[in-house]
Amino acid sequence: MSLVDETGAPVLVVHVVDSDFATVDAESPQGLSWHCALSPEMARDYDLPEEWIGDPVEVGERAEAWAREAGLQPDPVALRNALVAECDPLAEDLVSALVHALGFRFRGEVDLEPAAL
Repeated sequence: MSLVDETGAPVLVVHVVDSDFATVDAESPQGLSWHCALSPEMARDYDLPEEWIGDPVEVGERAEAWAREAGLQPDPVALRNALVAECDPLAEDLVSALVHALGFRFRGEVDLEPAAL
């Protein structure tokens, strides 16, 4: 059973590798899914398969639709910027930029400001 099946909610999983790049995998109950690598050139240096890195335009469109289904208000420009940016210096900064671009906001915390891309 998948996490989407167990929760009935959209799922976003991010795995950061040595602070150099991150893989992102997302699914929704309606069947929308997408995946990519943040810091794509660094991911290529690690020999991540090209199909996992993804085309930023295609991934951006799918990610926007996923975010809307999740009840978020994505920022398409910030999203595409996060998908093509390289980490400087940490991939974790790109994760924050991606989460913010997708429209996540957290109660009781300072609004996430994306890293300068």
